Amino acid sequence: MLREIQFWTLKVNGCPDGQHFESATVVCERDSGDIAFQQTIEATDFPLREIEIWVGNGVMYLPSEH
Repeated sequence: MLREIQFWTLKVNGCPDGQHFESATVVCERDSGDIAFQQTIEATDFPLREIEIWVGNGVMYLPSEH
């Protein structure tokens, strides 16, 4: 069911003390709200608070490129 299109989102969670690496959550959806995969990442220094990437027919792109 994930062969044609996938919607990936990485959300960085704030660190309470602001001194350590922050955690993040990565989610893959088949459609809006239909989660196929979800994982927590314990520590990241990813510079953005959130990014969404779509994968369709083997091509990865940003939603604005659709």
